Amino acid sequence: MATAPLKTRFFAVVVIMASAMIGCNDGQTPPAGREAKGGIHLGGTLRTVENGRPLGLFPEDLANVAGYRIGNQIHLGLTRLDPISLEPMPGLAERIDTDTSGRAYMFHLRQGMKFHAEPCLKGNREVTAHDVAFSLHLLCRPASPAFNMSLKGRIEGADAYHEALTDNISGIRVLDDYTLQITLTRPDESFLHILAQPVAGVISRRGWEDCDAKPIGAGPFIPFITEEELLLLRHEDYFAIDAFGNRLPYLDTVRIAFIRSKELALERMLEGDLDLVTGVYIDPVRSLMDKNAKLFTGPDAVLMMQRNDDVASYEVFAIHSARLKGFRDNFLGHRDYAVVQMIPKERM
Repeated sequence: MATAPLKTRFFAVVVIMASAMIGCNDGQTPPAGREAKGGIHLGGTLRTVENGRPLGLFPEDLANVAGYRIGNQIHLGLTRLDPISLEPMPGLAERIDTDTSGRAYMFHLRQGMKFHAEPCLKGNREVTAHDVAFSLHLLCRPASPAFNMSLKGRIEGADAYHEALTDNISGIRVLDDYTLQITLTRPDESFLHILAQPVAGVISRRGWEDCDAKPIGAGPFIPFITEEELLLLRHEDYFAIDAFGNRLPYLDTVRIAFIRSKELALERMLEGDLDLVTGVYIDPVRSLMDKNAKLFTGPDAVLMMQRNDDVASYEVFAIHSARLKGFRDNFLGHRDYAVVQMIPKERM
């Protein structure tokens, strides 16, 4: 497999396209007034915060906490996690078959899926099994910092490839453009969970080879970095459709500011600058919230609190705008912004 230097300058990502897309609103929040089937509200911007930057936007750089949460929005693997049960479900693979030994997996890809729009791809953006195989080889290559925590010891031939003893991974076979077989060293119930992690996200091989090793993914949002924030713009060709036939994601934009202090983030929220702050332990910010209790109470409440799912030993909350609908948080920090809606104020 061809390789190229992986560590490109994280903060040198060009944001001309992002600026052009939001410039028509003069920096203001896009309108969230489009109503679709099932009473779903489309459009608008979610403004949230992370307390640190991801190491980069390549799948293997998304192993820290901030990277994991952001990576789920921009990359998609063969599987993905159900946001409620956290069980693996089909992602790029529409169907997954296993043999009786529990070692051989056959992944049948959805046809017609597309990577994020990028001029250097010259219109050819379809996701194929060749892109999947290429991405898994990158994750297993000798320089990969994420191999030990992901695929080490799992796929036949992956360890030898990582140690530069072979130039291919014997356990990964592309059968045709939409079919891939992966053979494990032994049955592994965690394998489909691993493939759902951002580090196993699939990127375009042509994007790597023709776009200066740019990590072009296929997730619900397209990322653009500025010094102050990360912009996630709606991937118009994302494959997922809701129960009413509406294409996901619902939001036009997610704006993620980088603020380390929860107190400062909450102050920004109280000033109306943010819609969502997560990972809030109540005791350190109780006085701040007590002073603003009227914002959380009554039929005209502006803010709401949501306890994280499955946290039994301590109380951790997400605090969000009353206009936000469809957000679920959990102890793993796994979020699906694709199903979040921002309800227009006039429809509250």
